[in-house]
Amino acid sequence: MVISAEKAGAIAKYYAETNYKNFSSKNMQMLSNRLYNRGAGGQDYLFGWAEENVGAYTLNRVYVSVNAYTGT
Repeated sequence: MVISAEKAGAIAKYYAETNYKNFSSKNMQMLSNRLYNRGAGGQDYLFGWAEENVGAYTLNRVYVSVNAYTGT
């Protein structure tokens, strides 16, 4: 059974906050939230954030993939 996008998003955000220096103190805006079907390779969610500065996205980006079945 596939976990919900909300649960996967919470897992991804926690991972980013824990492993990416200053993630929480930067103005990181979610750019992508998508479920990918890899066929025999399973399914995974991909979440992406970019830092926003003065109304524009910078090249400072973070992407986290979460297995849709296990949440890892």
